[in-house]
Amino acid sequence: MSVTGIFKAIFNALFASVAGPFVARIRTEWAIAKVEVQVKLRELRTGAIMLGVALFFAFFTIALFLTAATLGLAEIMPAWAAALVIGGLLLIWVLVFGIWGASKIKKNSDLVPHRAIEAVKDSLP
Repeated sequence: MSVTGIFKAIFNALFASVAGPFVARIRTEWAIAKVEVQVKLRELRTGAIMLGVALFFAFFTIALFLTAATLGLAEIMPAWAAALVIGGLLLIWVLVFGIWGASKIKKNSDLVPHRAIEAVKDSLP
């Protein structure tokens, strides 16, 4: 082996011993960041579904309130009171799912993997 080959081998070994752990750390943090973003996207999807459920119930709530108002104006009887009670219950469902979905979307709208970025910054010299 020539002197140049020995120096190349020594340099490669030193470089691998210095850069190897850093490269491994970057790969690990990249994998963690991907998982973190996947979890946030899953939570965003759940929040969007909850808002969709809220909109679904809101449609029927409005229909029931309109029916209740029509029945109430047409004849003052317990039928419209029952429709108002059911409409009120559906409105509660709309509020619950709407607030729940909106909070999930607000909580997970930032898709930047902050934890992984901070871990990489801490590992830098």
